[in-house]
Amino acid sequence: KGRRVVECDQSLEEVDLLKILGDLLVFEHLGIGQAVVLKDVARARPTEQQGIERAIELTILKINKLRETLALEDDPIRSVRFAEQLQAAEAELAELKGG
Repeated sequence: KGRRVVECDQSLEEVDLLKILGDLLVFEHLGIGQAVVLKDVARARPTEQQGIERAIELTILKINKLRETLALEDDPIRSVRFAEQLQAAEAELAELKGG
């Protein structure tokens, strides 16, 4: 517990935790005399699909906000800018969903 090299209780064999688990787990705050906190690497890194899904969600939120803003905008110049941003966001969403 808290050591990089650990004695196994029953066999008194020494085991290097980093050598065994280093490729599978991320070690945080690994210090002598301190508890080892482990985080599963697979769960720590979002998959590409999860990243795309999150980008789609954020783009949809952006589109909805731009539509609201455009509906409330009374300045023609700003309305054109918001309309252009809305078109770009819709194109981005189509690309995310298609690609």
